[in-house]
Amino acid sequence: MSVQPNLPATFKKLVLHRLSNDFKKSTRVEIGKTQELVDLLKVNPSWIVLRNLYAGVNASDVAYSNGRYNPGRKPPYECGLEGIGEVVAIGAQVADLKLGDVVAATGNTGGWYSEFRVLPARIAQKIPGNIRDPRYLALRISGLTSSFALEKTSRMKILAGSILSKYVDPALVGSPADKKPLNVLVTAAAGGAGMFAVQLAKLAGHRVAGTISSPEKAAVLKSMGVDVPVNYKTDDVRKVFKREFPKGFDIVYESVGGDLLQAALENLAIGGHIVLIGSISDYLATEQKDGTNRPDEFGGIKPSMLSAKSASLGYFYLPHFTSEYRIHLERLTRLMNDGHLKVPVDNGPNLQGVDNVQKAVDFLHSGKSIGKVYIPIAKL
Repeated sequence: MSVQPNLPATFKKLVLHRLSNDFKKSTRVEIGKTQELVDLLKVNPSWIVLRNLYAGVNASDVAYSNGRYNPGRKPPYECGLEGIGEVVAIGAQVADLKLGDVVAATGNTGGWYSEFRVLPARIAQKIPGNIRDPRYLALRISGLTSSFALEKTSRMKILAGSILSKYVDPALVGSPADKKPLNVLVTAAAGGAGMFAVQLAKLAGHRVAGTISSPEKAAVLKSMGVDVPVNYKTDDVRKVFKREFPKGFDIVYESVGGDLLQAALENLAIGGHIVLIGSISDYLATEQKDGTNRPDEFGGIKPSMLSAKSASLGYFYLPHFTSEYRIHLERLTRLMNDGHLKVPVDNGPNLQGVDNVQKAVDFLHSGKSIGKVYIPIAKL
């Protein structure tokens, strides 16, 4: 076992103490002992200890705190679903990492809203050159969600000759004779996952609309090649959908719920497909007596609504695709490094540290963020 010298004796961590939609009220900062983490490597020699550098902030943090994720798991437990950290201790059986390496990882076990954490080495992905760049964090839950949902759940075709066709398995690329682009709608298009979805759909050769809430966000989408930004606060969404996409949407990448979902359904093409990534409008809804939140089944969509258009509905849950994470991460990284994929990141009004995680979650739900929301955890 190898341990970096002069580690602090204690560290801060955010712990969930009760199930609730109110992330702030359900969590509190506690103090942990660093040596206890290091001692875990004696009985788990394939684990590592990380000093957490950045943590990703996600809408699903509320789904995590209200029990929608990991149903049946009882508090207390640590929070934070993804992050980037520096290796500060290594178990005796870890061969492919060394002290000082910078790694990223994702998982629904929590622990990233903490200054230090333990992690099985097998799920840590080394960042090339040990670059401390929060954009690599954005590629994980946000980037992977969009990449898998479009490829696996919506089965979005990739047009031959498109930019994306040069980065994927040839088996995923359509016939050269098929040059007809799909009409794709992405809701919450200026969010972390939404920005990946609109870009991947454009890179695949399709016509894309994205819903946003401000002119500033519309300008960002335009810079990414989005054909029709739709400001749901100022535009008549249904009229814009019908005018710009009279034949309807072939794919709807949906993560908002509520009226936006209904408007998308009304303008769904014959044979269209809705992919439900989440329902942020439900995450903060009135909770049950036990603190949990159980949104309406199928997001309020009735089967008759789909059958009227021979349409289909698919749900998506990222942990089901762990065996293919590396393939998609490498693809997204290449697209980013080659300049085809823009990855905006946002940590709000310079929020930093475990003490400000609750404010970072509030910032995400404020609708003011552009791109992937993250928070630096360690002092950099």
